[in-house]
Amino acid sequence: MMFISRPIAAALFGLSLVALTGPAFAQSAPPATGGMQASPHCAKFSDKEREQYQAYMRVGARRNVEENFTSAEQNFRQALALHQKVCGRDDPGQTDALIHLALQISNQARFDEADPMFARADRMARGTDALVAVRAQHYKAVHLANQGKDKEAIDLALATEKAYFALAPELVALLDYKPTATSSGSSGLGAPRQRFADPRAHQRVIQGTAVSGTGQLAAQGISELMRLRALLALNLDQPAEARSLSQHAASLLAGVGIDPGGVRWRAIRVAGLGAADEKRFSVAVADLSDSARGLNTQLKNSQPAGRTFMDAGRAQLAQGNVGGAISEFRRGAEVLRAERNLVPAEAVEPYLTALMRQNSPNSAREMFDAAQLIRNGLTANFLAAAAVRLGDSNQQVAALQAIETELASLAQRRDNAVNRNADQATIDGLDSQIDERRLARNKAEEAVRASLPNYFQLIQGQPRASDVLAVLRPDEGFVQIVLGQDRSFGFLLTHGEVQVWSVSLTLGQAEAEVSKLRGAFTPNARGELPQFDVAAAHDLFKRLLGPATRNLKPLKALTISTNGALQSLPFSVLVTEAPPAIGAYEDYRKVNWLARWFATSYVPAPQSFVLLRRNASVSRAPSAYAGYGGFSPIPVGSAARIIASARNAPQVASRGCDSDARELASLPILPLAKTEVELAAKQLPGAQTHIGPQFNRASLLRGGLDRFKVIHFVAHALLPAELKCLQQPLLLTGTSSDAVTAADIAALKLDADLVVLSACNTAGADGRSAGEAFSGLVRAFFTAGTRGLMASHWSVVDESTTLMMVNMLGRIGKGARAPGVLRDAQISLLDGKGEGDLKEWAHPFYWAPFVFVGNAPAG
Repeated sequence: MMFISRPIAAALFGLSLVALTGPAFAQSAPPATGGMQASPHCAKFSDKEREQYQAYMRVGARRNVEENFTSAEQNFRQALALHQKVCGRDDPGQTDALIHLALQISNQARFDEADPMFARADRMARGTDALVAVRAQHYKAVHLANQGKDKEAIDLALATEKAYFALAPELVALLDYKPTATSSGSSGLGAPRQRFADPRAHQRVIQGTAVSGTGQLAAQGISELMRLRALLALNLDQPAEARSLSQHAASLLAGVGIDPGGVRWRAIRVAGLGAADEKRFSVAVADLSDSARGLNTQLKNSQPAGRTFMDAGRAQLAQGNVGGAISEFRRGAEVLRAERNLVPAEAVEPYLTALMRQNSPNSAREMFDAAQLIRNGLTANFLAAAAVRLGDSNQQVAALQAIETELASLAQRRDNAVNRNADQATIDGLDSQIDERRLARNKAEEAVRASLPNYFQLIQGQPRASDVLAVLRPDEGFVQIVLGQDRSFGFLLTHGEVQVWSVSLTLGQAEAEVSKLRGAFTPNARGELPQFDVAAAHDLFKRLLGPATRNLKPLKALTISTNGALQSLPFSVLVTEAPPAIGAYEDYRKVNWLARWFATSYVPAPQSFVLLRRNASVSRAPSAYAGYGGFSPIPVGSAARIIASARNAPQVASRGCDSDARELASLPILPLAKTEVELAAKQLPGAQTHIGPQFNRASLLRGGLDRFKVIHFVAHALLPAELKCLQQPLLLTGTSSDAVTAADIAALKLDADLVVLSACNTAGADGRSAGEAFSGLVRAFFTAGTRGLMASHWSVVDESTTLMMVNMLGRIGKGARAPGVLRDAQISLLDGKGEGDLKEWAHPFYWAPFVFVGNAPAG
């Protein structure tokens, strides 16, 4: 069975929204306008406003078909705001822009945000254009598929297809239209006798077809729903059904004579995937090659085109044609690199497999370069932007990033305001702020281009092996583990060489292994720790790093990048040699942990590593240390207000969050927070401390933090995964009445070499970013301006943490590099070298939770 990625829109290449939104369909008086007359229910649009609205929708549609969902979201958000500004927030004509925005958010797996938008669209669609009402159900079907609700998605898709046919019954006869075949061995769907509509074109209707404008829109909707069902059929191991549905979708568009956005070529792609699942590889190769070249003709150097070349290579590889496969893979890589597009790991995995089989002298470097085509997530992008910003403290970049953070926050607040039916004055006020910030962003972008012309290329770059090797220090290595659905690979870059090996661990297996090992870090009801499975940790080491042991051992430092569940496990707990039996805590000291070999650092992607090394200069802050610590128990009422504030919602909207408020109110005090901050401060001249009530939101946001090289927080941290009503991470202060959100932190101005989060779970996944490795709290500090961050992967016991932190911060504040200092502190705690160290601290629960993320200045 072919793997279909989630959200399903990624595998769909996104709906070809341009086919459903282009100004080509604003005819003079059709039965249904498709929502593109700005609003058939609102006569308030001026000609200029109508053109602006259509331009937003048109550009958003183009970006969507290129799978640039983030940019498409911005365009559709602008269209919706304009419509609401002109016609009012309750005008049903806004439904079209609303569902397009909701779908972009769903395509990015932000389902909790998309749900209320689709619910609002359901209510408003009853009073809108008939075609838009059907389309609202269409997009909701995709939203369901994105979430893995396949049966619900299929049922709604079938019902919506019937509704489209009811609007254009003449389409039924075109389902079996047969174009002339042009590809030997293919399905015949690739015939070029099509009238292709450039999504950027301004023509009002596709000429030369007898089908009405309404029929054209309905045909595109039907074909996309059939393609959706075809992809879901592939996921259900029904390749024949998938191929049949794809053929009907392509035939319908051929019969109508249209193909805006390459919808038909996308259907041919799914037909090719179905043929591959049936092991009819010659047909699959022909269909997928046709589709790739067709898409690249219509959408030059786009993500869909590059991804389909990868599919064609995969079919060639399955056919046994390694050379042909590599040729297609290289073509796909060329297409993707042209516009710096990225694809999911499963798209690149066959390319790596083919190169491994070829085993040429340059295969290892090409494999590493190919692995950089894999989409690496939000944290990597944040770190990339932060790295460039920190290069010589670029003020223009800092200003742009601050504005982008403000805009994202304002957009979220506006969505929440509309969804909770806030008064018009509130929405108008937010719109004014957004308009002002957009103008400021435009000016800031011009300033960045003037001072750093290649900034946007840098933050979206795809580094090569040579780039990583160029920034490595002597006796240092870089490891990347690429976990796939079927095959995984490891890379070690050191001393000018690249080593590659197969990793006998898949994404699913890694999740199980990491879960098993992390189980030892959760005390039972009696407060006792389970025994850590050192044998399993040794087996995992052999599978991940065993083939590279000879080249790893001489190193003094290692930077690690990986994906999947491995991102939530410190590699320091891996065991390098067969371990002894564990009968007592002291036996853990006899184990050969990876922590004994070298200091480790972590980055979300090689791109982050290269940019942090190249662009992040050493902090120019004049003072060594600022410490914040303490926690005062929070009354339930205050806890409810804190959660509501973090949701950008009034307390009345948070009544379903009572259990979260009670949990927040139950958090214990941190008895050693004051001690930890004061002892650390005593070791460093000019240190500043904020303890207890002095550690509050106002003091933190007041500014001046850019004067400190090291910033230390001893506080409770909460992530959205821990509280169902929490929409962003929180850092709780020393008062009983306020908290600091990730958005607050991102707006800070730092010039720090290191931020330390001596709190709970601060490196864990935050529940809002589709499996991201590091929490929004961690990302926020990088956005604010730190080069490195020390955070914990699980809840930490106060006593051991305090000892580690006090010892480490004294050394780091005097210039020692954080990764090495962390490793020394871990080994000291493990071996019980400190006076008063407890024997149970040899358990990795105590010494291993902290990791260093980012880049430490050379010292």
